[in-house]
Amino acid sequence: MNADIRVDRIQDPAAFRALEDCWSQLLQDSAAITVFLTWEWLYTWFKHLCGDRNLLILRLSCGEDTVGLVPLALRPHILDKFLGVRVVEFLGVRRAGTDYLDMIIRRGWEEHAVAALERFAADSRLVLRLGQIKKDCFASQWASQLEHRGWRVSRAAASICPFITLRGHSWQSYLASVVCQKFLNNDLGPVLPSQSSLAWKVDIER
Repeated sequence: MNADIRVDRIQDPAAFRALEDCWSQLLQDSAAITVFLTWEWLYTWFKHLCGDRNLLILRLSCGEDTVGLVPLALRPHILDKFLGVRVVEFLGVRRAGTDYLDMIIRRGWEEHAVAALERFAADSRLVLRLGQIKKDCFASQWASQLEHRGWRVSRAAASICPFITLRGHSWQSYLASVVCQKFLNNDLGPVLPSQSSLAWKVDIER
């Protein structure tokens, strides 16, 4: 496998729009597949909810093949400018209830992507604030490897993501269930540990 990976920046909304087919195919071939990482979700979020953030998608390519996409946005903040740092976050954080964000890497290319992204982060002098991630996702594993190489990494639980298990239900049987009726009546009460998971936040800087 040729491991010569190029990292390109995509900062033009028109180029983001043109990624739809490539994005969808890559997501299907990654371990990060979730509705919140689909092109449809993130492009719509960017179009309507990004505010004053600046687009910064990283495209990892090997020859003509796209092997990774990292959906980021540069956060403009007066304190960041004062401190002389540039902070990037995942597209989709802070608004619209986006959960389980990650870097989209083709299966089998994870180790090569780690090295390419580390070189990019070091050269760009960025502070990465990666929120709403799973503890065992690629972004979290990447942060752990950077920490072993001397990068400063801090972690914190960011939020609770409730869910309802539908295993064993048809749509009709779920609608008739006690849990669904309580949900419809806004009467779920405290979220039980078996019905929730934690989303994490990781900050990475050199």
